[in-house]
Amino acid sequence: MPPELKDNDAEAEIKERIQLTANEIDEERSGTERYISHYSVEDKVYMMRDALRESLKENNVLRQQLIDTGKSVLYGVPHKDSFWGPGDDSRGVNMTGLLLMEYRSEMNIFD
Repeated sequence: MPPELKDNDAEAEIKERIQLTANEIDEERSGTERYISHYSVEDKVYMMRDALRESLKENNVLRQQLIDTGKSVLYGVPHKDSFWGPGDDSRGVNMTGLLLMEYRSEMNIFD
């Protein structure tokens, strides 16, 4: 079973990690031939955040499933993706999981 978030410090750490990670990856990829998208990583994170929030606002079943996770750490899929998921070695960024936990904490359901 995944570890649980203990307090507001963990939520603040999640938000800080999202910002730092987006900045680091954007810096790492800028100017390289591999990075062909015209969107920055920060833009992609913003778009994913918006899409997740809209989906959860419109779908009561998904929103309840998120609430039912309690304070558990969430992991995004695909698992092999080291940015959106945890990656093959489980040391990836896990941005999807971080964004879901961010939204869950903003709903103030455990206060």
